Amino acid sequence: MGLIDLLYPPLCEICGEKLTAPTYLACDDCLGQVAFKGYFLEEFSIHGDVALDGAWCLTDFEPTMQHLVHLLKYSRRTRVVERLCDFWAPNIRECLKKMAYDRVAPIPLHPRKARERGYNQVAKLARWLGVHHQIPMTLDLLTRTRYTSTQTQLSAHERHSNVSGAFRINATVKGMNILLVDDVLTTGSTANACAAELKASGAKQVHLLTLSTPSQMDT
Repeated sequence: MGLIDLLYPPLCEICGEKLTAPTYLACDDCLGQVAFKGYFLEEFSIHGDVALDGAWCLTDFEPTMQHLVHLLKYSRRTRVVERLCDFWAPNIRECLKKMAYDRVAPIPLHPRKARERGYNQVAKLARWLGVHHQIPMTLDLLTRTRYTSTQTQLSAHERHSNVSGAFRINATVKGMNILLVDDVLTTGSTANACAAELKASGAKQVHLLTLSTPSQMDT
């Protein structure tokens, strides 16, 4: 243990208790209180045609997950992804064991948003899945071609209009099963817009894996 850790020991982001190596960001007790769901959604509150074939949702968007996702998105704490995925590795493996994916890729940020934030918060999720599940990972499989306003305060209809036609495919996907990844799923409009482009380019199936989703999806 270094001098810095002795003087300023790392604390759990949830309960504030001191962490013991090699644990980081959140203690096992706090993460153990988050229910891993791992359910598969096939119905979405999407206006228009549904191109997305389904979504794996790891947890509900309850207070602990809200806090961790906020750290991931706005505080450059990208190790949140590794901590959660390592903690739930056997559960994630069980979810994905029945499906063979040809590519895994993050939902892309517009270049302007990437410059503002400095990183795509779900790129590490795509990398983790690629390494641990032997799925070829492509960070730039899709490009967001149009800068869109945040989806947070939009209705389902507005979300659909906001992202429709906002993505471009950069690689051959004909006949492939694609796994997209994102941090939070609400209506599914963004993932569906990506799936529509992938299907138009010949993808066979497109699924999404998301860290969290509200228990009752927005309508």
